[in-house]
Amino acid sequence: MPRNPRTHLPPELEPVREAARRALGPVKTATENTKADKNFLFNAQRTDAGRQLPAQHLVYFVLADLLGFRDLGRFEKLAWSIPVEFNGRAFLIEHRKFGVGVFAADTEKNEADAQQIVNHIHKAVKVARPFFDWLATKAVEESAVNVTNKSASLFDRFEFLRDTYQLKNSEAESRKGERIVQAGKTKSSDEWQSISFPAMRLRTEAKWLGLAAIEAFFSWTEHVFIHIGILRGTLTSADEVARAAEADWATKFKLAFDLVDGRSKELYEELLKIRKELRNFVAHGSFGKQGGSVQFPFFCRRRTCAAARSDRQPQIFVWRNWYLRYSICIAIGRRVHCASMGGVARTG
Repeated sequence: MPRNPRTHLPPELEPVREAARRALGPVKTATENTKADKNFLFNAQRTDAGRQLPAQHLVYFVLADLLGFRDLGRFEKLAWSIPVEFNGRAFLIEHRKFGVGVFAADTEKNEADAQQIVNHIHKAVKVARPFFDWLATKAVEESAVNVTNKSASLFDRFEFLRDTYQLKNSEAESRKGERIVQAGKTKSSDEWQSISFPAMRLRTEAKWLGLAAIEAFFSWTEHVFIHIGILRGTLTSADEVARAAEADWATKFKLAFDLVDGRSKELYEELLKIRKELRNFVAHGSFGKQGGSVQFPFFCRRRTCAAARSDRQPQIFVWRNWYLRYSICIAIGRRVHCASMGGVARTG
């Protein structure tokens, strides 16, 4: 059955409706006087231009809800159908099985007009942004929303990274005794030789994959905890879901599990420890607490300090001389700035 749209708007949004109407230009709702073949509704074909339309919900919100274009309703493999008129001919804006599009009786003859229709709809969608914001706010207030479930794809990502980590780690273990020796001569006939150990690089790559797997695991759980909270009745409104989505992982866990349960509390504490010590450590620049990222190269002599100076990345370290006197130093480029524990500063 045809629907009767045209949403009632607050007065301040009426100018938005008028602006969208102007943006559509000669595109108007089809009437009984619009020229069309008697089998047009069944024989209309998809135009190439129609593939460039905005997202189907934006098209529908503008045409049906905002401007009151008639929707012919659902049909087999058809979500909605809006007949329009352009330059005296009939077209259909429809959301079919393979997406939204512009449909015409003769696609080759009407392709240019279909492109014009698409251009006008894009302009209307652009000026209707305040209407979309109002519509979304209204839906949240009334809890008239659906929460998209991406749990399966997020879990697949976690499994992929976990399995890849395990393969890489196994390869590192199987090649731990392997070394690759390369030799040759320079242009000046000096001999050179390099020795590499593949297992070292493989272990590094396995570590990266392991950390990525941990990150993917927490990403999946943060998502699925929201859905469990909805199913448990912990989250009962769209506003609560929106606030929960912005909360931290610990808060989301409590939406899904009751910490009064001993096993749930034990699991929570174990996972929280992993999150703080591994996931958060890497996600926030790999700076640990209590000086975990500060190195202490004791017995720093000229050669050691020169190595630090040659690195253009800032380095921080504690220097101790033979007399067991300590200084905290920061190396930037080839300059090293040190402050002794007694407060006397020096620059090298």
